[in-house]
Amino acid sequence: MPKNIKILVLAMMFPALGFSQKFGYMDSRAIVSQLPEYQQAETELQNLASGWKKELEDKQAEITVLREEFQAKEVLDTREKREELLLKIREKELEFKQLNQKYFGYQGLLFLKRQELVIPLQEKVLKAVETVGRKNRLEYVFDKASSVVIIYANPIHNYTELILTTLLPKEEEEEDYDPREQEEFKPEPADRSGYINTETIIAKMPGFLDVNAEMEGLEKLWIAQIAEKQSSLDSMKLAYEEEKVLLTKELRDEQEKLILEKVNELCEFKNERFGPEGLIYSRRQELMKPLQEKIFEATEKVANEKAVDFIFDKVGDVTMIYANPVHDYTDYVLEQLELGDPADVVK
Repeated sequence: MPKNIKILVLAMMFPALGFSQKFGYMDSRAIVSQLPEYQQAETELQNLASGWKKELEDKQAEITVLREEFQAKEVLDTREKREELLLKIREKELEFKQLNQKYFGYQGLLFLKRQELVIPLQEKVLKAVETVGRKNRLEYVFDKASSVVIIYANPIHNYTELILTTLLPKEEEEEDYDPREQEEFKPEPADRSGYINTETIIAKMPGFLDVNAEMEGLEKLWIAQIAEKQSSLDSMKLAYEEEKVLLTKELRDEQEKLILEKVNELCEFKNERFGPEGLIYSRRQELMKPLQEKIFEATEKVANEKAVDFIFDKVGDVTMIYANPVHDYTDYVLEQLELGDPADVVK
């Protein structure tokens, strides 16, 4: 959910103050997905999106017909007619882009409609979370679906189903599943937590050097390819500027079109490699995943051995204003991975 519970964990780091601060967690995605209003909202959004996609497909079909017409008559038509048809095609393409942005772009109609439908659900869930928190005397309820990076959480402290029973009347729940009728469904508040620094751990893992080496190699390769394409484009532009005076308008238009195609091609290449969701990002994620899984497994073992209810990642989005080093389990995880310093004695 966009509006998630974010917690300052400062207070949890002082067990010696003489009081226990109980907390638990829930999964907002699992909760919202079971609300009847959510299903209705999703259906409404899908219907809107389908209608808009159909409108865009029709626009794209018009453009395709015009392009085929231009190609078929390119040799026979006069220059004026070709230019008129090209102008019409460009206008249709611009109209298509503007319409696509209007419907599906950032803060487009689909985004705004989703916000309109989701905000009441968020408020409903937050109210239920507050109710459950007060009834169970919890100081904090973390959202596992949010940017709070929970590396490990003991399932006994999961309040997701209890919040669902507050939100949904019994008759709306699945007939064969009712958490209220299951004896084992007794979430308990947690009062022991710790944290680790995943950056410190990953930096000491042998596989991390291989990941860095491969990523550096890919980055150098793609940067070299971009430089080569840019050099080719610059040469094409320079040659055109030198010959432009001698060319007919048709030849100038043709050369300018080729240059524009090369510019677009270079932009696409850069975006595919180094864009927000480019290959440089997706490949690193792919290579880092096995290392992260090892850390998760080791963290869970440490949490079980030390009887810790929650372990947070200090590198993540949990805002730690202060963290007492006595609660730092980084060295324990390193020992579990057999990466600890032999000179250190972990107790």
